[in-house]
Amino acid sequence: MNRLRDLRSSDLFLMVEHTLYVALGGVLAVTALAALADVVHTLWGAVAEWNGPSALLVTVDRLLFVQMLAEILNSTADHMAEA
Repeated sequence: MNRLRDLRSSDLFLMVEHTLYVALGGVLAVTALAALADVVHTLWGAVAEWNGPSALLVTVDRLLFVQMLAEILNSTADHMAEA
């Protein structure tokens, strides 16, 4: 009987963990899309006005942020696939 109770509580904790990962994935996806939109806007302004290399450096910095978010999202998806 205790084994059945332990199994149910572990299933509950696993369900809570998966729910948190799905919520985290959703928040990260929305953040990545917003950051990507900001990168496109910044790149468009940098190319249109050509303020020198500093504007392109800001764009590269923001692109690296988007890539970092994508990698975290990928790691979260991989973790969910393993479970």
